[in-house]
Amino acid sequence: MNKEELTTLEIYETVQRIEYVNMEEFSKEYCNKSASYIRTMRAKGYELPTAVLVSITNKLLEKELTLTWLAAQDKALLAELIEKLATMIAKRQTLHEHVKLRKMLMRIVNELNEEKKKYDIPPIFVM
Repeated sequence: MNKEELTTLEIYETVQRIEYVNMEEFSKEYCNKSASYIRTMRAKGYELPTAVLVSITNKLLEKELTLTWLAAQDKALLAELIEKLATMIAKRQTLHEHVKLRKMLMRIVNELNEEKKKYDIPPIFVM
């Protein structure tokens, strides 16, 4: 696992290597969804929503505390997966906040441009 974004399948396969869960168990226990959820997301090529990533991360954090019998290599893999998921969640949240900020700025600029039209002043552009 060295790239920043993990696919649905990569997340599942990593968890499976650590805890030997099948897709149905993973869908229900880690994603809090129906038994066919991961299979459907994978088949359609969808990425997991941020809320599901949060659910998986929370479950992994619980497991990190309770699976004391894990081999050192599996513990390292688990820690790396948790870190990757946390990074993905943080980046998505940051991107979402940037989109919200840009929309707000565009609304303000448009309002200012409408005001300026009343006085026949050149409009403001945001790139």
